[in-house]
Amino acid sequence: PPPPQGLGRRQRQMCIRDRHLPYTHNWYAMAGLHLATRMILQEGLSAVFSRHDRVAAYCRSRLQEMGVELFPVTAEICSPTVTAAKIPEGWTWPGLDKALRERGMVVGGSYGPLAGKVFRLGHMGNQARQELVEKGMNILEEVLRRGK
Repeated sequence: PPPPQGLGRRQRQMCIRDRHLPYTHNWYAMAGLHLATRMILQEGLSAVFSRHDRVAAYCRSRLQEMGVELFPVTAEICSPTVTAAKIPEGWTWPGLDKALRERGMVVGGSYGPLAGKVFRLGHMGNQARQELVEKGMNILEEVLRRGK
């Protein structure tokens, strides 16, 4: 028979007792976490939260100027890290996704009952920068104006 996979109960208990890590460390993730934490602390939590709020408001405002309907309709429950909007009239999700990707912009679709009806624009972390969101909104506006 093939050998058992993973650690047995006794081996796990020994690892806990001896403070051994029974798997390979994910050093890259830890280094990334360390760098991101350092960047947040250097900028300051209050400034980070404000930056996210500003770019989210800008994103929603630009979408509304383009005639794109936000989802949800009420801004009070919108996220500061992602904006969801309805697929514009005359577009399908695959068509909009393809047109944006051709211009180098990637946005997220939706799942379940919202699949094909709502798309999502992320503006979180280091992507929550005015110049990046502005560039994305300019691309989206051009794609929508140009049509399918």
